Amino acid sequence: MSIIKSYGEFWNPDAVDWGGKSLIGTWRENGSEWKNNFWSAKGIYVLYADFKPIYVGQAHAQSSGVGKRLADHLTDRLIARWDMFSWYSLAKPSRSSDTPNLAGGRHLKTDEMVDTLEAIAILIADPPLNRKRESLKGALEVQQVGGKVRTIRSYLQELVDRP
Repeated sequence: MSIIKSYGEFWNPDAVDWGGKSLIGTWRENGSEWKNNFWSAKGIYVLYADFKPIYVGQAHAQSSGVGKRLADHLTDRLIARWDMFSWYSLAKPSRSSDTPNLAGGRHLKTDEMVDTLEAIAILIADPPLNRKRESLKGALEVQQVGGKVRTIRSYLQELVDRP
């Protein structure tokens, strides 16, 4: 069991339909591909500038989710200071509706919670002395729909190609 049930990493804010409150991603399970709107997902998120984490926030209020919190940062003191984001949700995506399930109460063992928190920290910080890329056991990685995949290599190529 894991605290985190779904997550998306290094998503492109230009591919988000902010006015339509649409944070669309796809995920795979048991050989099938599914699509959800993760706007209302509850959990934490990270804002990045040039692949460096610059802000970590939480989204758990009844009236908002990750999408609303990210949209807030388009008009607050963080405007134009971030160029991608990651999110980590307590809710598993739904196969029967277009939004994630609500996060329910859980009874987790201390070692499971510590393992998950360490994995999130390693995924966010990507410390150079950690030997392996961490994974979130039991969580489904969600791929952004409509956003081009950004990697350090593609970002550096964009910089080289600039006139």
